Amino acid sequence: MRKYLEIMKTLRILSLFLVFMPFVSVKSQVVRSTSPTIAQMDGLKVYAYPTYSDNSDFHPYYYLPVNMRVAEKNEAPEFSFISYRKDSLSEIEGGLLHFLLTWGLDSEQETLLDSLFKTQSDSLATLMGSLMVKPVEFEITTEKPIAKILKGTISNIPKVPSFAGGKMAVSFRLNGEQAKMVREAIKSPQTVSDISLVFHFTYESMAREKPWDISLKLSDLFSYVGKFPQCVL
Repeated sequence: MRKYLEIMKTLRILSLFLVFMPFVSVKSQVVRSTSPTIAQMDGLKVYAYPTYSDNSDFHPYYYLPVNMRVAEKNEAPEFSFISYRKDSLSEIEGGLLHFLLTWGLDSEQETLLDSLFKTQSDSLATLMGSLMVKPVEFEITTEKPIAKILKGTISNIPKVPSFAGGKMAVSFRLNGEQAKMVREAIKSPQTVSDISLVFHFTYESMAREKPWDISLKLSDLFSYVGKFPQCVL
């Protein structure tokens, strides 16, 4: 009897799988074009690719990584710079810089992008989200003093997010002189306008691996967090 019930349970699971299997396409994220569709919105230039679909009336699109920024929690940036000293009258002896970076569109931006594709490119388009990408590395550009400080003081191994909304933590342990320089740069972000933080990726297009990267100017990051006094101590 017990064996019979187990067999019947297995058959029910198999029957459900066979019913729903036709609706699942193994091609769901296989790019079917060599040229991306491009849209401008909210100051962003978004690149998206159509992918294969078993339904001729349904054209799924997925966008490439875009909109790199500092992550937020409770409407404040997930960013902290803490300098420390022996007492309030002594010189800065060191500091810790820590922040989280992310990328991707929010739900309102995705809705707008979906509408733009339908009206400007493909009336059967449906934006499905971000394209599957493979993270490669995180980079700090240039050899300017602040860039060299950041490159030389990273205290963790940053892992680039592979999906929209994912977060990457990056931390820096600074000595006294380095902490002073970074603190001044946060107060005067225009001094680091030529330094960028970069996410490098690859993605599959027509059976070929292609490179892709997005960046965030360090000056934009510092300008934004400068509006939140609690982030810089």
